[in-house]
Amino acid sequence: MRKTPLLALPPVANALAEVRAELVAAEAALERAVQVHQQRAEHAPAATAVAKISAARTATAVARTAHQLHGAMGVTREHRLHLVTRRLWAWRDEHGSERSWARWLGSTAERSGEHAVWDVLTSRV
Repeated sequence: MRKTPLLALPPVANALAEVRAELVAAEAALERAVQVHQQRAEHAPAATAVAKISAARTATAVARTAHQLHGAMGVTREHRLHLVTRRLWAWRDEHGSERSWARWLGSTAERSGEHAVWDVLTSRV
């Protein structure tokens, strides 16, 4: 019997592609927040909120996918993945949860109007 690499299996390849897409989105939000902090400090809180929300969603998605893939291979609780996951989730929740940042961003949008928030989030830096 010939062994097939895991990456050759479409569900595995798709899961890893989704993880990569999540990481790229989080990196883009972080880069944007850094640029905004350096060049337009008045817009920094909104850019920070978007980066924090994006990073939190990415952490959740990456952990979920890693556990699904390891579970499919029959890896048990003794694997180090649960230690890494707990640390990832601790980082995710430091300085406010995804929910608290999303509430703040939503409240800001409500107070200033969606067009104002959209302008802040999409303006050139």
